[in-house]
Amino acid sequence: MDRPPSSETGKPRIPTPTETKEPERRRELRIPMRVLRVEAEREGEVFFGYAANLSVTGLFIQTTNPKPVGTQVHVAFTLPKAKEKITSKAEIVWVQEYAGKDGPSPGMGLRFLEPPDSTLAAIRKFIEGTSE
Repeated sequence: MDRPPSSETGKPRIPTPTETKEPERRRELRIPMRVLRVEAEREGEVFFGYAANLSVTGLFIQTTNPKPVGTQVHVAFTLPKAKEKITSKAEIVWVQEYAGKDGPSPGMGLRFLEPPDSTLAAIRKFIEGTSE
C-alpha cells in the first residue's frame, strides 16, 4: 500500500509494517516501552537513546542519529524497578531514518549478540511481569 508523498519533502513515505501487511518475523514477545534510557558505546564513542520496545532478542532505540546497519555496540540500561544494569553486545540490524513529523519514529533495531544468561533472565522476567 502506497502512502501519498510527505507534504514536507515530496518524497514517498516509508510504509509501516501494518501498512505493508507483511507477516510478523519476530520470534519473541516484544513489549512497548517509552522511558528506558539506553547507553551504547562503539570504539570509545558513547551515545544515548530511548528504547521504544524490548524483547529477549533485542530492542528498538529511538534516535535521530541511527548508526549504520552492521555496526556492533555495547548497550547498557536499567529495567524499571530493577537495581542492576543490563549489559550486552549488540548489532544494529535495521535503521528507520527520520521520515517527517507524521512518519514513524527514527531509530535503530538492535539484536543482542551472545547476551549473558543473567541478561536474558532479567529481560524475560520483566516482560512476563509486564504482559500479565
